[in-house]
Amino acid sequence: MTSSESSENSLGKQLWYKRLAKSSLPYARDFIFLMCAVAVVLVTRRLGPVAPGFFCHDPSITYPYKGDSVSVTVLLALTLLLPPVLIFPIELLQQRRGITWSFTRPLRTAVVLGARHCTCQSFLFALTEVIKSLVSRPRPSFLALCQPTNYSQTLCDNSHFISQFECGSLKPSTSHFEELLIVDSMLSFPSGHAATSCCTATFMALYLMARSGGGRRRSVLRSFLTFLCVLYGSIITFSRVADYRHHLTDALAGAALGTAAALMLCCCVCRTMFGKNDHRRPLLPQSSVTSNRTTDTQVTALEDEM
Repeated sequence: MTSSESSENSLGKQLWYKRLAKSSLPYARDFIFLMCAVAVVLVTRRLGPVAPGFFCHDPSITYPYKGDSVSVTVLLALTLLLPPVLIFPIELLQQRRGITWSFTRPLRTAVVLGARHCTCQSFLFALTEVIKSLVSRPRPSFLALCQPTNYSQTLCDNSHFISQFECGSLKPSTSHFEELLIVDSMLSFPSGHAATSCCTATFMALYLMARSGGGRRRSVLRSFLTFLCVLYGSIITFSRVADYRHHLTDALAGAALGTAAALMLCCCVCRTMFGKNDHRRPLLPQSSVTSNRTTDTQVTALEDEM
């Protein structure tokens, strides 16, 4: 092997390592940000409500506990799966008349945007938990879950606003889940379900408007999918009110918080995919070479952001 060939091989190895480090950096940042958000949530949950309390004879906290129509597990699964599942086929259709058909680039785009969405959701969840702890607003089913001791006889005779109380439902035999549920009954504002669902719904609606292209048929399909996204966020938001898990203002505040988070994500982090000129890129590229270069450039630029 000549010296020139060996130098080329060493240069190729160096470039390979650089490419690997460059492509892994955004995911490493996402992981670090995710761990920071988890740490904030754990510390906030450990501290609990900052200023718990309730007003005597408040009818808004006397509702029964009904459980959750949409559980945390279902919401988490929808949050993680909906964006990639919807993004991948749309990105795949962008190249359906090209000379070459590639599953790698659409899948890569779906994974990158999905990772950005999950990072945004982790920060949103941490922010929601901090606000919950600071506000410490009791839920509509607070009395049913907490069962304050001597509530009707002693406490309401001494003070209009009760800040010193003990939950009678907290007993030595109370399970850890029930204990968390009782503490959670003092953390109503804002709604985490509403924030999470509306963030996903807004993110996907903006993606559809930016990437679905033109044409009457595509416009109808885009409008229908956008309507489904809005319906998804609305159903989960108002189900929290119907389940007596949140007050109406809690749900609306959570929806506004999630919508704002999605707007910031699309405008600041995913600006390459949601650029003002990106929606003008034709769905059916004239040249596969041009299409491949454009897609690679967009995905690479998206990974380099943040």
